[in-house]
Amino acid sequence: MTKSLKLIIALSLLLNLMLAGIIVGFFTQRVIPHNALDRDEFLNSVNLPEEKKKFFLNVMQSNRKEHMELRERVKEGREKLLDILSAKVFDEIAFENQAKEFQKLRGSLTDGFTDTMRSIGKEFTAEERKVVVEHLRKMRELRHRKHGH
Repeated sequence: MTKSLKLIIALSLLLNLMLAGIIVGFFTQRVIPHNALDRDEFLNSVNLPEEKKKFFLNVMQSNRKEHMELRERVKEGREKLLDILSAKVFDEIAFENQAKEFQKLRGSLTDGFTDTMRSIGKEFTAEERKVVVEHLRKMRELRHRKHGH
């Protein structure tokens, strides 16, 4: 084989491997729900009794299900705010009204989260709560890095 043919084959192989990596990365980000990854990571990484791990996961999953519609309404409210902001003519009254509604929705979402944390706080010891808080902070940091925040 000539030198140029070997180079072409090597480059082709390298590009195919890179493409395979991109496809696998895309697949895992789009197809596997992030909460499944969070659940598996939590089960494998935290030092808690099994029943406490299950309790935590059940409470978090319940919160996620209960507030799914509210999260969608928050996203829609944010989009409405951005639409008003990007309009050719800025309507301050419409913006203020939408901002109040958006803040109310966000407040409801925060209330749901604090209720969930309260139920965990009542069931866990101080040391167990510390482990859970460390996990929540780690997951938040990972999500923010993943989404570029």
